[in-house]
Amino acid sequence: MTLSTTGSSVRAGIAALRANPLRTTLSALGVVIGVGAMISVLALSDGVERSVRDQMSADGRLLTIRLTPRTTESFDGQELPRARFPRFDGADADALARAVAPAARSVNLLAVGPALLTPPDGGPPRGVAVRAVRTIPPELLDAPLLAGRAFSAPEVAAGARVLVLSDDLAAALASPAPPDARAGAPAAPPTASRAACAALVGRSVRIREASWTILGVLAATDTAAEVAGCGRLGRAPVLPDGERRPLVAYAPITSAPAALLPTGRPFAPALQIVAASVEAMPRALAGAERWAAARAGAPPATASDTAPWRREIAVASYAAESDLARRGLLMFKLLMGALTGVSLVVGGVGIMNVLLASVTERTREIGISKAVGARRRDVLVQFLAEAVAISGVGALLGTGLGLAVAHAVAALMRAQAAMPVQAGFSVATLLVAVGAPLLVGLGFGVYPALRAARLSPIDAIRHE
Repeated sequence: MTLSTTGSSVRAGIAALRANPLRTTLSALGVVIGVGAMISVLALSDGVERSVRDQMSADGRLLTIRLTPRTTESFDGQELPRARFPRFDGADADALARAVAPAARSVNLLAVGPALLTPPDGGPPRGVAVRAVRTIPPELLDAPLLAGRAFSAPEVAAGARVLVLSDDLAAALASPAPPDARAGAPAAPPTASRAACAALVGRSVRIREASWTILGVLAATDTAAEVAGCGRLGRAPVLPDGERRPLVAYAPITSAPAALLPTGRPFAPALQIVAASVEAMPRALAGAERWAAARAGAPPATASDTAPWRREIAVASYAAESDLARRGLLMFKLLMGALTGVSLVVGGVGIMNVLLASVTERTREIGISKAVGARRRDVLVQFLAEAVAISGVGALLGTGLGLAVAHAVAALMRAQAAMPVQAGFSVATLLVAVGAPLLVGLGFGVYPALRAARLSPIDAIRHE
């Protein structure tokens, strides 16, 4: 069949649709609704997935892998200190970063310990959790700091006594009358204005009789605090297990040991990896285990749970939870796509019904066309062109309708549920918007087209 013949068949099919505009509109309506429903759900799913991934990235826990040196060893149920254990430093962090690239977003040295911090105004000391790091975790710097800056690499190398405060600690220090930590959990979480927290930058606090300079204050990590100011306004001051939320200060890994209170445990920084994404978590974990095995002097392939090197380095991660989150996001998207796909199938049934009725009404026309030289292929292409044209127009209108609905629902979710959801439109959604209606049109148009193509010219002309 030549291209000119094909073009003539396509033009004939489109002309037949124009001859019955009401029928064509009604048949396309089912596709419009089906495509609109599918696109709106997929766009909202993309937006929800993006929001969940952003929150996971900001929180960092599900994407975290930690390599911790074992400083104790168990003997008959008793934990005894080890004389020798791995001591990680900046060179180890750099080597691990190369081993897990590009699956990791960041690799950091980390140690956590308690300290008593005296506010700039000389008020009651506050108990804080000092996080000794090589660099401020990048997930905390996705948003600009509320005030000030993070400490630099030269300051870390020089062991500078500088701090970056969490918004909670800044609010506690800036509160006019901070609660006494020894009196138990305060009735309300500490809060302060942004200006009061920002005013702390450049001031000094005392830790273990030494002066430490406040370089910056981290921004709040949730919508309520961002709107209200600084601190945990509207957030519970205690964790689900009943413990108080810690007030956190970040300090350089080189100077932090001088700030920590003695706990009877050696200062042993861990290596913390933040994976680039949920999907990259298995690759980052595998790379970390290979590096840890090599660091302990074991063969790189020795990564089993019973490997001897695991007695020196503990590897902890949320790999199972991260994989569960990844599977949950995928299943949610597939389930919602399948449910809305039913409406698209209903639209395809409408196309089939219209084309079958058209075959019955145009039986004599088909017979005359075949009698004057039209082949089966020509008739087949003509009816398939009608089916594709109906589904194509429905896909175009349905995509616009679906995006409009998705943006409206996302705005409603942001307004009523305070959820940071934006309607998304990924490449996969675009392919579905274009491909699914065309496949439905072709699939449900094949039978009417074959029925028309198989008509006998003589019987068709005699049809009343």
